[in-house]
Amino acid sequence: MNRPHWLFSSADYNFLKPAYWFGDVDARPLGLFRIAFALLILKEAIYHLFVAEVWYSDAGMLPARLLTRVAPNMPTLMSPFSDTWMAMVFFGLWVVVALLLLLGWQTRVMSVLNWVLLISVINRNPLVATGADSVMQAFAFWSLFLPLGRAYALDARRRGEQGAARVFAFPVRMLQIQIALIYIFTTIFKLQGQTWQSGDALYMAMQVRMHTFPVAEWLLANASISVLRTVTYMALLIEGGFALLVFFPLFQPYLRATGLIAGIGLHVGIALVMNIPNFPLVMITGYLVLIDPRWLDWFKQRGRTRSQTPLMLPVPATAPEPAGCAATLAGIPAAMGKGAYRALLAAVLIGAMGSIIWANILSDDLLAVRLRTPAMPMALEQGLRAVGLWESWAMFAPDPLRFEGWFGLNGIFSGEGIRDVRNPTDRPHWYVGPEARWGKLEENLMTKDKDDPLFSAWAVYTCRQYLDSGITGLEIVLYSRATSIPGQPFLPYQTTVIRGASCIG
Repeated sequence: MNRPHWLFSSADYNFLKPAYWFGDVDARPLGLFRIAFALLILKEAIYHLFVAEVWYSDAGMLPARLLTRVAPNMPTLMSPFSDTWMAMVFFGLWVVVALLLLLGWQTRVMSVLNWVLLISVINRNPLVATGADSVMQAFAFWSLFLPLGRAYALDARRRGEQGAARVFAFPVRMLQIQIALIYIFTTIFKLQGQTWQSGDALYMAMQVRMHTFPVAEWLLANASISVLRTVTYMALLIEGGFALLVFFPLFQPYLRATGLIAGIGLHVGIALVMNIPNFPLVMITGYLVLIDPRWLDWFKQRGRTRSQTPLMLPVPATAPEPAGCAATLAGIPAAMGKGAYRALLAAVLIGAMGSIIWANILSDDLLAVRLRTPAMPMALEQGLRAVGLWESWAMFAPDPLRFEGWFGLNGIFSGEGIRDVRNPTDRPHWYVGPEARWGKLEENLMTKDKDDPLFSAWAVYTCRQYLDSGITGLEIVLYSRATSIPGQPFLPYQTTVIRGASCIG
């Protein structure tokens, strides 16, 4: 009986087949993932050079002595780097590592270095870390076990590999599952909130101007509530259905293509409305490990001949069959060693993935109680937190933020009175560039007490920046308001003086 190919998926998609987990897969999607991920890391490393003083030195807003208040017991190689030039050297090293990872030179070593440097940077100042950073940490961790240098890399050229290399499938499946977990758990989080169930989540989120682009203000003013509710439910449907579309063992690769296209549309929409640095980029980057290698063949052939001829997966060059019993016996130790290595690697990755799923459940209190999930051993939890794998995908969940606002820095200058040194005319905005993380920093600072030493450090840093301009004092002011539900008017901003400080001496 002939089975229709469009109904019964091959081992490339059918997770019920052992070959799906323990067979080989084409290395080219991994090569594309490495290039895109390295470009994103390179951008971040360069951006950090411009904020080395304000966010990563003792002269800035978070000196190392205050780090234990913000992120206790979180390891970072940047702790001893007190001066700005030291932080810039560190980021310069990160730039070099990202470039070499992009080129695919000593890829395994560069993956390890990038993982260590990325964790160190995030742990040095978690006040500016976003959900995208959590995704990047997860991708960097799984990259340690992926042969990212087997395609489109200097390492592959050095090996003299011809054609499309084939690599062990199991580590690739783990990264693919990690991507699915992000959508699964953020959907679970959101369904516990009232605004996602009512469809008002997008309306509420777009009021939080420290995390939005001007498009959000236009939509609030011009789009009807019914339209916004429809878009909210569509976003929830795409997130909730992504894993099913991508991993369902039937009707592939058509369902996977549908899921990836819908996901790209979702993240393009997020990128137009919400100012969440890197999040759409890093999620779409992850999609590259989910693409079918035959799609690459199609695009390649399309670019050459514009032909519609369907293509099959490239068949890698195979070694000639061994001749004789002696040759067969000689190959047994190598095959056994390869099998033992793969089995050990799979066992390690299963343990890591199990711990990550456990952490995801525990990070959602309601889910943990409902599933009666036992607490994780403290040593394991601290280890996951230290390496960036204690995951919580509560992105605008269970509900969007209920407050929004910004900080003003009223400088007192001799001879010219008082003026806001951040923005004298309106609230400051950082839509792109190295300072786009200010919105996340302000969100975190808005939850601090007035007497928190972080505000004192900010005041000291600002005074130093304006000493030559004759500043004598500084006042940190919070302008904030609660968000409004549909049908209610937007509330006026309330002014709260957070900290006053003298800049003399």
